[in-house]
Amino acid sequence: MNPRSAVCIALFTVAYILLIPGLTCVLFSAKASFFGISIVDMEKSTVSAVHFLLVEHGRYFAGFTLMICSVIMPFVKLAIILSCVYRMQVRSAGPEVSNAIVLVRRISKWATVDAFTASSLCAFFCTNPMVHVTLHKGFYCFVGYCIFSTAGALLIEKPEEHSIEERRRLFSGIGPTKQTMLSAVGGSIVMLAFLVTLSRVPILNVKCSMLSLNEHLSFAHIIENLGENGYHLAAMVVLMLAFLLPAADFVWAVVEATLGRVEHPLGEWLMDLAMFDVFALAVIITASAADGLSESLNVSILPGGKLFIVFGAAWVLYSLTSRPAAVACSLPAKDKSVASPVDSSAESDTSSTPSWRRHSKLEKA
Repeated sequence: MNPRSAVCIALFTVAYILLIPGLTCVLFSAKASFFGISIVDMEKSTVSAVHFLLVEHGRYFAGFTLMICSVIMPFVKLAIILSCVYRMQVRSAGPEVSNAIVLVRRISKWATVDAFTASSLCAFFCTNPMVHVTLHKGFYCFVGYCIFSTAGALLIEKPEEHSIEERRRLFSGIGPTKQTMLSAVGGSIVMLAFLVTLSRVPILNVKCSMLSLNEHLSFAHIIENLGENGYHLAAMVVLMLAFLLPAADFVWAVVEATLGRVEHPLGEWLMDLAMFDVFALAVIITASAADGLSESLNVSILPGGKLFIVFGAAWVLYSLTSRPAAVACSLPAKDKSVASPVDSSAESDTSSTPSWRRHSKLEKA
């Protein structure tokens, strides 16, 4: 067993050990009262939150999304991984195994939507002295599962034959020019400026008349509220996964699109670890879930939040259809239209060799 496989197994083992308490232990609690009247009294794990949304309040979109992404998908992913390992160890592994591994990588990050929702709810109330909010061990276990399982999925090795063929397809052989380099730098600056601006735009309006609460929260305010009130790990996780890694992913995507070449797996790693799109989905679920906490509490998505969501959806569509890594993975295995220069030179050498020499070489072999 090579070191990469050993690390992969260790990461998945830790991830699924953390999954069960992450699903069943209390994730988030919020308690508030006004002159003896309970305004908010909530303690929810991931499983109980799904029951709360679906059965008690009929929030079907939020409930089904959490159930699929955070409860069902981890076990579906495990089943796919075990099937791939069986195929690679016992039977011949074809392109379908490699495609299944890519699928696991793509779906891994979406389980984090539950953790982002809990972090946002905590950020709503943690600045109000009348409300006591806490992120419990279920939150940290579930975040641990999300990080370890996503990293483990990215370390799964594809079948060797398909990986070699894929690398040949990914290499376009087009070198960067001064003009394309300038375009990549300029495009990266524009994308980063847009992301920073979008992070400061208010996305949610939180109102609670009994708590005298009326706030416009941006992504940056959510991070600040968490950090200033002692939830440093939650703030760091949201900042890293939903802002810093997406910023790097946007820059890399501009470089890919401008230079027209993919020679490094960094693009695929960033695409699967960057979770701006997951946080955008969490904004919708947060607004829907918060409305069920109390009749006096109202959470609405502002125009900036709608832009946030539209941009996240557009990024998912672009990543799956137009990025060079995604397009290359969807090409037929025997597509030679983008063969590497090494392959082309090898073929030209072979074709220029006289037939009697080729036959003599084969006989000697």
